[in-house]
Amino acid sequence: MQTQIYFVHLPKCAGTALLKSLGRMGKRRLIIVSKYPQSKRTAAQGLNQQLADRRLSIDDPDLIFGHDVFYGIHQNASRPVQYATVMRDPVQRWISQYRYIVDCSQNKSSPIHDYAHAAVVENGQLLSMQRCAEKGQWTNMMTNYLAAAMDPNLESARWGIQSDAQLKQMAFAFVDKMSFIGFVDTIERDEAEIVGWFGLRPKLKVANSSKTKVADRIGDEVLEAIAEINGLDQAVYDRARQRRISDL
Repeated sequence: MQTQIYFVHLPKCAGTALLKSLGRMGKRRLIIVSKYPQSKRTAAQGLNQQLADRRLSIDDPDLIFGHDVFYGIHQNASRPVQYATVMRDPVQRWISQYRYIVDCSQNKSSPIHDYAHAAVVENGQLLSMQRCAEKGQWTNMMTNYLAAAMDPNLESARWGIQSDAQLKQMAFAFVDKMSFIGFVDTIERDEAEIVGWFGLRPKLKVANSSKTKVADRIGDEVLEAIAEINGLDQAVYDRARQRRISDL
C-alpha cells in the first residue's frame, strides 16, 4: 500500500509555504490538524471529526499535516506511515518568529493580534529583538513542539514538559523516528522532494513574506542573546542535521 505521510509543521519553518504547493492535492488527500493545541487527545478528536465530515477513513488521506500532528496519531491506520518535518537554524527561526509577532501586533485583523500586541508592545513602544530575547520570548519552540508530540500522555499539550533534560531527550527521540527531515536553507530542493511524493510539482518559490520594518543588520550581541536562549533548539537541530548527513 502507498505510504501515508504525517508532517509535523514547526512554526516559522516554511510549512505555510509548502502548503501552497501541497494544497493542490485536494481535500480528500490532505487533512490539516492545526487548531487543537489543548492536548493530543483533542487533536485526534479534531482529525476524526474532519474525516467524518468528509466521509473518509483514516486510511484515505495521503497527507496529515499540521502543528498538532503527533507521533501515534496514526494508530488506527492500516497503511504504512512515515513522519516528516522541516527545521530551521534556531537563531534564524527566532528572528522570523519575532518579525511575525511584530507584524501581527500591528495588524488588528490578525487572529493573534491581542497576544502579539501584549508580547511586543510595552507603554506604546515596540520591544526590540534584544529585549524580547532577554525576556525569554518564544524559546526552544522546535524542541517543545517535537517533545510534546512525542509525549505518550494524550492529555499533554505544548509547554507542559518542564525539565530541559526531558525536553531534549523526547525531541531527540522524535527526530530519530522521522523518515525525512528537510531544512529551510535547502527548502527549494526539499520542497521538490516533498511535493514529488504526491505526484505534484513545486509551485511557488519559498520566501519570507514578513513585511516588518526591521533592520536586516543585526548586531552580534543580539544574535548571541538569541542563541543563548535557544540552546535546546540548537542541540535538536544539530541532531537532525547529523541524521540528514547519515541518510545521504
